[in-house]
Amino acid sequence: MTRLRSLFIVTTLFVFSIAPTAISRIAPTFDDADKTAPPPALPGTPNLYRLPYPRLNLTEGSAGKNIDIASKYNTVSYGASQIRSAAALKQNYPETMVLRYFVSPYQSKRAGDGSGRPFGSTAAASTGSAVFAGHWLYLAGSKLRASIDSNDLVLPVENSRRFTDGQYVVIYNGRPGDFENAEHAKIASIDHTRDTLTLAKRGFKSTPTFHPAGAVVAQHQLGAGGSGQTKSPEDWSYNFSSRCPVDANGKRMNVVMADWLASHLNLNGSENPVGDFEFDGVLFDGERGYFFPFETVDMNNDLTGEGGLNPDTGENMYGEGIEALYARLRSRLGGSKILVASNGDMRGFNDLNGTQCEGYPHTGTSYVYPPNYVLSDQKLASYSYHVHHHTYGPAYTEILSKTPTLVYPNLENGGTRPTSNAPFRYSFGMALLENGSYGQRRTGVQPWWDEYSVDVTSGSSTWGQAIPNDDTKITQIAKVRKHTGWLGSPLGARTRIFEPSLFDVSKNLLPDAGFESGEGGWKGQNVRLSSGAGFSGAFSLHSAPMTNYNTDVYAASVTSPVIHSRSPETYTVCFAVRASEVREFSVQFGSGTPQTLVSDTRWKSHTITFEADEGDNTLNFYLGRESTEVWFDEVYLFKGNPDVFRRDFDNGTVFVNATSTRQTIDTNGRFRRIKGTQDPINDGSAVGPQVTLPPHDAAILIRVP
Repeated sequence: MTRLRSLFIVTTLFVFSIAPTAISRIAPTFDDADKTAPPPALPGTPNLYRLPYPRLNLTEGSAGKNIDIASKYNTVSYGASQIRSAAALKQNYPETMVLRYFVSPYQSKRAGDGSGRPFGSTAAASTGSAVFAGHWLYLAGSKLRASIDSNDLVLPVENSRRFTDGQYVVIYNGRPGDFENAEHAKIASIDHTRDTLTLAKRGFKSTPTFHPAGAVVAQHQLGAGGSGQTKSPEDWSYNFSSRCPVDANGKRMNVVMADWLASHLNLNGSENPVGDFEFDGVLFDGERGYFFPFETVDMNNDLTGEGGLNPDTGENMYGEGIEALYARLRSRLGGSKILVASNGDMRGFNDLNGTQCEGYPHTGTSYVYPPNYVLSDQKLASYSYHVHHHTYGPAYTEILSKTPTLVYPNLENGGTRPTSNAPFRYSFGMALLENGSYGQRRTGVQPWWDEYSVDVTSGSSTWGQAIPNDDTKITQIAKVRKHTGWLGSPLGARTRIFEPSLFDVSKNLLPDAGFESGEGGWKGQNVRLSSGAGFSGAFSLHSAPMTNYNTDVYAASVTSPVIHSRSPETYTVCFAVRASEVREFSVQFGSGTPQTLVSDTRWKSHTITFEADEGDNTLNFYLGRESTEVWFDEVYLFKGNPDVFRRDFDNGTVFVNATSTRQTIDTNGRFRRIKGTQDPINDGSAVGPQVTLPPHDAAILIRVP
C-alpha cells in the first residue's frame, strides 16, 4: 500500500504540505492537465457551460418513451423514430439538450425508421432512397473469368478467396470503379477448388443483367455494428472516402449523406416533422475512427486492399472523407447545432463540438468484466484533448461506459460475473477529471447510480444522502432531478497525487532531458534528427518527416538510449511534444503496451506509464503512417506510477486511483461518504485525514461544510 500526497495544486480550499524545494524539482512536463480554454458558446446553442457536475447523458437512442425519466439527464439522444418523445422532452424540459442519434457510416437494417439514410434501390445517382452502387464500400474484389447472363447463379471468378459465404457482393461492368449495370447479390456458397461463387439470388434491390468476362465482383464491407452483436449481412458500409466515385449528380457519398441529414434532421422515419420541434444537434454513431482498421478494404476501387491509406502519398482517404462529411454538414446547419462524433479516435476538430469516448476504459472489452485498464493514460489524454481542442462551442464530449458491474451485470461478450461496482466508479471518476459528460449503456436498462443525485442542501434533514431512484413515481423522479449536479462547479483542473521524491528531476533515467547539448544519444529510424526550438529551454529534439513514406505507424521512430531494468517494473515517461500539423503518434517504453496520442502545432505535455520487463529497454516514439515534422522536449523517465488524481468541486472531491496497486491518500479536508443503497462503500461515514482506494477505483466524496 502506498501513501501519497498532492502536487500541482490549483486554487482550492485546501493547503497541501509539500516543500517548495520538492515542487521546484519536478519535471516541467509532469503536469499534463490541459489548460486550453474551450471555445465560446455560439449564439443559439444550449447553455452547457453553466451546467453543474456531474453532467449526465442518456445516449445512443437508448431513451424510452417516458420523458420524465429522460429528464434526469442533461443530454439525451433519440433516433428519428423517437422524435415525438424528443419533442415532448424538449417542450416539457427545455433545459435538456436533445440530440439526433444518427448511424451514418453504414446501412443499418433499422434505417427505414430514420436512424440512418434509407436504401430502397440501386440507381445511377444517390437520391431519395436510391443508392449509386459506387457509394458503397467494398473489399478488394476479383474479375469474372467468363460472362454470365441475368439468370446465372454461379460466378467464375479469378480469386474466390476474397469472398465469404453468406455475404453480399456487387457485380458491375467496365473497368474497376466504373460501376456500369451494377447489381447486388448474396453468396450462398463458395467452391475454392473451382474458384466459383454460388449466389442465393440475383438482383438484391437492383436489376439482374448480363455481365461480360472481366466484369468486377466485390464483397460489401460491413458496418461497425455493436460490440457483442452479430453483424447483419445487410449492414453495408458507405464509402465516405475522398476517393469514393461520384454519382450521376457529381456527388460523393459523404456529400450525399451530409445533405440528406441536413434536410431530414428534424423529420421522422416517414419524413414528417413534429410541430416546430428541432433537435439541438447530432450524435453520430458507427464511424470506424480516423484511420480505417481493415487493410482488405478497397476505398478507391482498384481491386487492391489498402485500408484507406494511399501507400505512396499517405493520403488518408477515409479520415479525410469523414472530415469532409462533418464540414459539409456544418456548412448546411450553421454554428448553432451541436455536432458530436462517435468515438475518441475521430478528429473533425474544425467542425465538431466534440466526440463520444465510447467503451471507457477500453473499447475492446466493452460488455466484458473485468475491463482492461492498460490504455488508461491514452484514454484520459484523448478525452482531455477532445474537451479542449474543437473549434465550435460549446465544447461537448462525453464518456460512455459499457462495462458490467455488480448492480448492472448483463454480460454480453464473455468474461466473468461482476463482483464489484468499481468499474463504474472508475469511469465516472475519470469523466469528472475533465469537463465532459458521463453515461452508461447496458442492454435493457438505464443505469442510475447513487452518485448521480445527492442532497447537499445545507441544513437539510437528508443532507449527504443519495436520493432514492424510483422511475415509477413522477414525484420521486422530480426529487432525483432536483439534486443532480450536486457537486457544483469545479474549483480548478485535475491534479496528480504522488510521492515527490520518486519523480524529482534528479531521478531521471535519461540523459539531457532538455536536449540542450544535442541529440543525447537518441536515434531516428526512417527519420532524420536535429535540434529545434525548445519547449522550456533553447533547444528540442526535431524529427523530420519520414525519409521513405510507410503506412505502418512503426515504420518510423525516435528511440532513446538503452535503459537497463533489473526486474519488471512500472515506469513513467513525461515529455512535451508538438507537430507541424495535427497527427497521431505512439509512445512505448520497453515491453509496455504502446499508447497513441494526438499532437498539434502547440506544445503539449504528457505523462504516460508503462509496465516494462527485465532487461535492456528503450523509449520509442513511433512516427509512421502520418509524415510530419515532430518536436520532443523535456523527456523524463522515472520508476513509479503517478496515476492517482484529484479534482475539487464546490460540494465535494473526486479521487481516482488509475494504478494497479492500493493507494492511501491524504485528504486535507473534511469529507463524508455518500449515504446510499447500491454499494456498501456508500455508508455515509466520515472520511478521516486519509482515504484508501483499491486498484482502478474512485472515491466520490461530499465536502462537510
